[in-house]
Amino acid sequence: MIFRQEYLAEFIDDAGGVFRRVQDAAVLEPKEYEEGKQYIAGVDVAASVDFTVVSVLDAESKEMVYIDRFNRVDYPVLIDRLEAIYHRYHMTSMVVESNSIGRPVIDELVARGLNIVPFTTTSATKQSIIQNLQAAFENGQIRILNNPVLIGELLSFESKRNASGGFSYSAPDGMNDDCVMSLAIAWYGANSGGTILWLEE
Repeated sequence: MIFRQEYLAEFIDDAGGVFRRVQDAAVLEPKEYEEGKQYIAGVDVAASVDFTVVSVLDAESKEMVYIDRFNRVDYPVLIDRLEAIYHRYHMTSMVVESNSIGRPVIDELVARGLNIVPFTTTSATKQSIIQNLQAAFENGQIRILNNPVLIGELLSFESKRNASGGFSYSAPDGMNDDCVMSLAIAWYGANSGGTILWLEE
């Protein structure tokens, strides 16, 4: 989008859908752990009414194998659930959003011996991971689960041009983007070897 606008001098609407070819990519059913494969998860940890979402990808094929979405659970239940998914897929790392309530969740998971990579969401890091996920759909590099909630969030996700000339990304008012963020964090993790993205606001 930025390339088309800045270099090809195309007119791009200030607001609009971000992800294309979502339906083409949404062809998979959930899969259990397979011996010899490596998996990575992206976790968007939510406060009370929002949803905590875990997206699990096959690290090599970049195919989505599992999604878990839940809300209104106590911390111990949330942490137990994340730990169970970690062990279910024999993960070597899990990328967890560290903003606000994510930090104590990360601390507890690390205390339990899990390899957790913190991800700090800022306007810069969010733009980076969303644009990388956008490119993955555009170029047919990713295949995801045929999950109606996930598909709905991806199709409704919006970009808006801000005063500085960049883009901000979010769900429309009254809707959620937890699945989108979880998938974007997982895609980042699968393509970065679990290293931390150092970007400042």
